Amino acid sequence: MRDRRRVCLRLERSVRCSMDCQKHCIGLPYKLTFWLVLILFLPHALVGQQREDLLEARSYRDPQGRTMPYRFFVPLNHSSQKKYPLVLFLHGGGGRGDDNLKQIQGGNGFIIDLLIKPESQAKYPCFVLAPQSPQQEGWIEYDSITPTPQLQLTLTYFFSNA
Repeated sequence: MRDRRRVCLRLERSVRCSMDCQKHCIGLPYKLTFWLVLILFLPHALVGQQREDLLEARSYRDPQGRTMPYRFFVPLNHSSQKKYPLVLFLHGGGGRGDDNLKQIQGGNGFIIDLLIKPESQAKYPCFVLAPQSPQQEGWIEYDSITPTPQLQLTLTYFFSNA
């Protein structure tokens, strides 16, 4: 029985298992997949929660009543006597919405993590502003040059507080 299991696993289930080996061969890949998924994605889930805690959720409303949800990161132990750069992070298409979360999650989260992780902040301390565009809007119009109203609002806020 032990030899059959070895052969079957070596052939990666390319041959039909005998009845006594079938339970082992089917169960093992599922168990391995479960642990692999857990090992790969659990750290990202923990970092994602930490990311949400480190980037304060805010909202800006201009005089015309347009709103812009955004996240803001303040460097730890920053000094008011020192000047720091402000990084404007414009998310990809998956960050659109109105929940003030998607712009720092998923693929966007990897870049945010790079900017706010302690090692990066130790070398290059900076403020990070991560606005969110509405679901139907991106940052530029279809001509790839004209900024959308949301980007214009973002830039208005960015330059008025820089």
